Amino acid sequence: MTRAFSVCALVLAGCAEMHGPGGCPDGALDCDGLAENGCESDAESVLTCGRCGNACGDGHICNGGACQPLQRSAVGVGSGTLALDADARLLAVGTMHPSLPLGGPFETWTPIRSDVASIAASMEYVCVVGSSRVEVECLGRSPLHLTSDRDPADWESSLLPAEVVQLSAGTWHVCALLDTGEVFCGGSNGHGQLGRSDHTLIAGFLRVEGVPQMARLVGGLWHTCGLSSDGEVWCWGGNSWGVTGERDREALVLPRAVDIG
Repeated sequence: MTRAFSVCALVLAGCAEMHGPGGCPDGALDCDGLAENGCESDAESVLTCGRCGNACGDGHICNGGACQPLQRSAVGVGSGTLALDADARLLAVGTMHPSLPLGGPFETWTPIRSDVASIAASMEYVCVVGSSRVEVECLGRSPLHLTSDRDPADWESSLLPAEVVQLSAGTWHVCALLDTGEVFCGGSNGHGQLGRSDHTLIAGFLRVEGVPQMARLVGGLWHTCGLSSDGEVWCWGGNSWGVTGERDREALVLPRAVDIG
């Protein structure tokens, strides 16, 4: 056994299972062959995923000891991260904000739900597009449902008139880009981040008027910007630090094309 251990220690990529008498506990690996530091490597790390020497490439995560591609997106939430994998599963790792009832803390990537096409999240909520593609479901202190007495631990749904191709999230607002190029937003409008001048809290989604067909969206703290189908940048909402590209720092309560020079 001593000789086998010594040979194994020289061939790191192929010896994840032989660690001398007793071996390593589940989730741990002895990749340097040094007895004094025991099983020093994490089998869920992207550097040693499932076995020594198995490093996951860019755009991949380690889940259950296997490298999997991050096909769509990943977002940071509190001290944790939410991501979509190639099988359209919502995964979580780390510690979530107490207002986001996903469980945890998660030491490894943990599946939360399946059939997810898109995600957007802020500190206290997460919204997803489900398999129907026309329904947005939110969990936690959802800005779309702040006026109701719902349980934050329940997924709350909102229907849209066409398929959703992308979600974006701000602190207290959510926007959805439809396959028609239309944009629908909901939640807090205190800074005009819903593209409306009335500063009304919107439970659910309303269409953003005055924008062309859009191809991409991004949500900021109190504002929203997007790229139109013809390559223009449009923004609306808070502009206290010039975040929308307008130097006067006045809020854009209605959508406006931004001159990016």
